Amino acid sequence: MRIRVSPTYADLRTAAHLQTFDVRDGGAALWGDGGKLFLVNVLHQNQAKAPKELLLKHVTLDPPLQPHEAAEVEQVKLNASGSQILLLAKSWIKVLRLPAENKQKPQSLQRRAENSSTQRFLVRFEDGSEQEVTLKEDELKEQSSIAEQVKRRASPGKRVAFVSREKSVAAVRAVGYFSNVRHAVWHPLSDTHLVVLSDAEEIEVFNTQQDVSKPEQRHRLDFPTKARHVELILLDAPIRPQWRSNRQSAAANATRKLPALLLECLNLGIDDSGGKAVLERDIADPRLVYCLHSTGVHVINVSWVFALASGKQFTALPKSSVRHVFSVSPSNAGASTAASSAVSNVVGARVVKNVNFGHLLLLRLASGSFEVVNVSAASSELLKGVLADSSNSSPENIQNTLPDTLASMASSKSRASIAASSDNSGDGGIRPFGDIVEEKLEALSARGTRVTGNTLMHEVDDAVLAFVLERVKILYEDVEYVDEMDQLMRDRLQLHATMIKTQAEKVVEAQKNANDVSASMKNLQEKLERALAVQQNLSKRAAAVLQAVKENQPHLSRAECEFKSELELMAVEVRRMKPRVAELTVQGQRAVRSLENAALSASSSRRYWSPISAIGGSSVLSNDKKKMCYDVLRAETQLIDDTKVLLEDLSANLQQLKE
Repeated sequence: MRIRVSPTYADLRTAAHLQTFDVRDGGAALWGDGGKLFLVNVLHQNQAKAPKELLLKHVTLDPPLQPHEAAEVEQVKLNASGSQILLLAKSWIKVLRLPAENKQKPQSLQRRAENSSTQRFLVRFEDGSEQEVTLKEDELKEQSSIAEQVKRRASPGKRVAFVSREKSVAAVRAVGYFSNVRHAVWHPLSDTHLVVLSDAEEIEVFNTQQDVSKPEQRHRLDFPTKARHVELILLDAPIRPQWRSNRQSAAANATRKLPALLLECLNLGIDDSGGKAVLERDIADPRLVYCLHSTGVHVINVSWVFALASGKQFTALPKSSVRHVFSVSPSNAGASTAASSAVSNVVGARVVKNVNFGHLLLLRLASGSFEVVNVSAASSELLKGVLADSSNSSPENIQNTLPDTLASMASSKSRASIAASSDNSGDGGIRPFGDIVEEKLEALSARGTRVTGNTLMHEVDDAVLAFVLERVKILYEDVEYVDEMDQLMRDRLQLHATMIKTQAEKVVEAQKNANDVSASMKNLQEKLERALAVQQNLSKRAAAVLQAVKENQPHLSRAECEFKSELELMAVEVRRMKPRVAELTVQGQRAVRSLENAALSASSSRRYWSPISAIGGSSVLSNDKKKMCYDVLRAETQLIDDTKVLLEDLSANLQQLKE
């Protein structure tokens, strides 16, 4: 067996404008935007001479869907045998029953003979229009030229997008009455049973071979009403649980059947804003369940499955362990357009089990990259050891990654301290006088040391005279130094006098400001004393109010909790009431029409057989009875409206209590 995809099937996405599809056991059901359903066999045997072009096979719906209904279809699901197809929308469910290969739809002999010798084809053009073409039996002998014959029969001047052959006529049936469908699946143990989960927090099982307007089974669920990630995962083997519910009394259990129970509720910390959470079982290990979400992946270890399968009786609710193995950070709001387009949300996941590394999880992100997550503990410990060896082998690399060395940081700190001390010392741009003296002394000491001696005048010679003249020059420089220092001292004294005068003026101004501030402080002190008196009075009143609230808080909290629980229960009951009322409304209208038809037939028969009595007779369904039926329907509708208004009032009152 070899899998081969035909070019016609490969181009179907563009030609038929597909909305959704489903594949099961080599067969695929494709749903187009125009309300067309196509059936494709994706498995082909390796034949010596394959046909040049494989025509699509479409199914004609009876009755056809309205355009708005065709646009509302979200999912298409095949049952195990491929005999029925489920169309799932947000507010309704419909089932398509496909005829068997050896059975035909009951028709007249003339129509049956006509259909046996002809075959209808659907031609869709590129502009979106469609045309039906009929070929006779003698024209269907050449399978390779069927498409060309159909295209020649089509309207000239239009470009053909694709051609499909009519396979059969499928009967369309609406299932139940729902206001919001959360999930619907075919039962894995039956081809005719459909399981639906609605917003009324109950599971309904429909038998498609019987009346699909009423469920065959109805199970009320016992889980938090605010749970938003709800999906049905049916077991492929029957299990008879042996546990009891401690939430319901024995009298309640005796009055009705045991409902579906809540075994365990896990809070994973995700919501449906990032898409729906998908649960997948591990084929090799039934204890592991993977929760795949666009923002992360959780691995749930359901160890109590083996105990449940073995028939163990539970004395307490079982517990599972959850491990968060992967998380995606939310994108920044201020990112650029290019960066925001590459969102790293999880779009796919596959489990890979390796001999060396153990249990791996391969994730595909929306940005195009892949992530490998180690789920098993052995693989994570192995990778930790590898990272430790690599870090110990190259300690220089770790040191080089530091921002600065110790010497550079010490030098930078010393430079900063010196600069800070110089800035603090040079207040107002005036250089300290001691620094000036040290600078002058350094230049003076570089010229040479001062000498003294006791040489007599008659002992002076040329060498001593030259030495004395040299020292006289140095003395002149010393005199210049003394004069310069004297001038600097005078300048410094003048500067000090100016500074003293300025400081004196500032002191006088500061004294004046201090007097003003003192007067202001006295005024503020008086105001503060008055405010303290008012605050003491308010504190006494607040203490009295808090004491009253503290005394009444238990009653208010208990009443608020009871009111909130009653409000949630009433909301659930209203959602459960909607399909019942809709069903009763349809049955009432059907009964009214049947009674009217019976009345008309009875009156016509009486007029035919006894015209005199027919003239004087009255209708079977009188006006009073008609009015009574319509009043019942109107009362049911008014009951729903009144319940909605009551719920809105209760919600407003609850919000006021919270505030």
